[in-house]
Amino acid sequence: MKKLFGLIPLAAVMMTMTTPKAAADAPGMSWTWREVRISHRQCLDRADSAIRDAGFNDSVETVGTSPDVSTFGVNDDYRAAIRCISDKGVVLFLVTGNGSDSGKLQRRLVNNFLR
Repeated sequence: MKKLFGLIPLAAVMMTMTTPKAAADAPGMSWTWREVRISHRQCLDRADSAIRDAGFNDSVETVGTSPDVSTFGVNDDYRAAIRCISDKGVVLFLVTGNGSDSGKLQRRLVNNFLR
């Protein structure tokens, strides 16, 4: 459970990234995590590709300080984040937005990352 400690601040950031319209529509949130045994650089590269391949092409940005770094992306109605916690061997996947597709989009992120 200690591995997931970084999710709380990430979820708080993601929830503040929603637009006023999204907040009015009661945004959904879907998240999961996976254990990985890859380098920090590989994790960041996969995160960037996974977010872009899932259609979150607006405002793609990687922020943070190693070993806890997150890559964010935006599409019309959703925000996505993949957080690489390399020293713990954990990757977190999070999607928020106004609509019922957050779960589907989160699974797409995971699949894109793991392929």
